[in-house]
Amino acid sequence: MFSRRMLQGMLGVYWLIAGLWQLQAKRFTRDFITWCLAPQADFEPPWLSHSMGWMANLLEPHIALYNGFFAGIPILIGLALIFNVRVRTSLAISFLFAGFVWWFGEGLGQLFDGRSLLLTGAPGAALLFGMSGIVVWPVETVAGRMPVAAQRTARCMLSAVLILGGWLQLQSFYLQSKALSEIPSQFLMLFGQFVYNHSIWITIVLASVLFILGIGILLNRKIGFFLYLTMLLSLVLWLPIPGPLYGNFLFPSIGGLTFDPGEGLLIILLCLCSFSAKQVLWIDV
Repeated sequence: MFSRRMLQGMLGVYWLIAGLWQLQAKRFTRDFITWCLAPQADFEPPWLSHSMGWMANLLEPHIALYNGFFAGIPILIGLALIFNVRVRTSLAISFLFAGFVWWFGEGLGQLFDGRSLLLTGAPGAALLFGMSGIVVWPVETVAGRMPVAAQRTARCMLSAVLILGGWLQLQSFYLQSKALSEIPSQFLMLFGQFVYNHSIWITIVLASVLFILGIGILLNRKIGFFLYLTMLLSLVLWLPIPGPLYGNFLFPSIGGLTFDPGEGLLIILLCLCSFSAKQVLWIDV
């Protein structure tokens, strides 16, 4: 199994990537507010959209300065986790920062807009950052291994994310003909005409797969099998496919305003935290 130290380092790498992602040139301009932050509030309930709008208006006059902080904090968190410097302090700061981004930047993962999916960013990368931080929180164990309680916590969190994903997939909006073809997913765009013609059936299949994976991990039966399938699904759904609108992990869009790299790697990290020594053999370091 991976040691807790290795998993902390992996989380640190992803924090570092998120910070570097924030250094895109146009994120230091008002375009970041206009094209990234403001649209997030469009379909949210009033109590959430008002708070997001208030924050956007507060940031806009000095967005270059604030964006420097938004890039610098994840970079420092990432470096601290990678090089094992003040890990507890860094994780505590990451919880506060992730909570701030989840509310004001991601609109609570857009869980209340009636259209959010795992494919489009739900329940929010910031929330998964926080979940991962809880799982890798340093505690005293033998040889630095992941505590059993942390493994079980990771499995419960992962199961909750997958079951939530299945439930979101069955929202009434996606049970309409051709609805799935309208979402901004580069993966689904690869199969444009097929998705357009079979939107409802694909929705039901995706929901069923997510429910099966989530329940399988929760019941802890053949969990290694379900964890490997979940990692495979994460790799497939978040393939580094270049696209003109949103870009992705390896191919940012030309506009320089791509969203964050995505949630696939964070879901894979939760999978790795869920393995026990009996299910997979890795070299502990």
